[in-house]
Amino acid sequence: MIEFFVPTMRAKRATRILLLVLCFAVVSIPQIGVVKAQGAICIRSDGSVEGTDKIQVDGNYYSFIGDIEITTFGYGIFVERDNIVIDGSGCTLEGNEENTGIDLNERSGVTIKNINFSNWWCGIANFGNNCTIEGNWINGGNIGIQLKFADNCTIIGNELLDNFVDVYLIDSYDNNITGNSIGRLVWSMWFQLSPGENYFDGNYWKKYEGVDDNGDGFGDTLFVVYWLSEDKDVGCYDNNPLMEPIVVPEFPSWIVLPLFLAATVVVAAYKKRLTKTSNH
Repeated sequence: MIEFFVPTMRAKRATRILLLVLCFAVVSIPQIGVVKAQGAICIRSDGSVEGTDKIQVDGNYYSFIGDIEITTFGYGIFVERDNIVIDGSGCTLEGNEENTGIDLNERSGVTIKNINFSNWWCGIANFGNNCTIEGNWINGGNIGIQLKFADNCTIIGNELLDNFVDVYLIDSYDNNITGNSIGRLVWSMWFQLSPGENYFDGNYWKKYEGVDDNGDGFGDTLFVVYWLSEDKDVGCYDNNPLMEPIVVPEFPSWIVLPLFLAATVVVAAYKKRLTKTSNH
């Protein structure tokens, strides 16, 4: 005898709920791992982070734990807190070809490092003092790094080659720009600079046309970063331009990059010493 199972009303309801859950799961599976922030991310003055769960906070240290994509018009990360470190851990901050990846508005003592900036009009807008921008990839935008009313900042070990303007200086002084790959630097014509106002050393310049006859990796002649008179007698120079671009490691290490930059500085210092010795 064949017996047929006739479902009860309770069983039918349970089946419908199970099917609904399964359908939701099927739709949700492709979305797992995709993180999109609908608006700007903000690091508040009290240390809290709004707009994403992909930034881990440990005191004054803010670490990316995954790629972040901004899908609407606006800033990527707006910083309201001083004396913090924002470490991208090699992750990408993806924009939408608009606005700025990280904005430092009147900040002090902020370090930005190990972030891959992609698809931004401006990668980093630094309107603060005593800040450090280290070991980042900023390519393919309109402006890589903009320094505006920014003094005593350090720009070191960044890969900046495929922006319309890689470094843009606006009324910024006493900044240390060392060991970067730079295609084009522009400084605003509506303010006056003086020799030595900003320090450049050991950068790779895409427009450098010198030679390296002694094979030490540095050009034998200086590179004119910008000049302040038509005859180029007064200007700012990189005395140790690199012949090959700085390549930031794809997965930056907290020890490899500092050692590489330290070696670059040591070689540059040694070359200067040799030059002085030969002149005496």
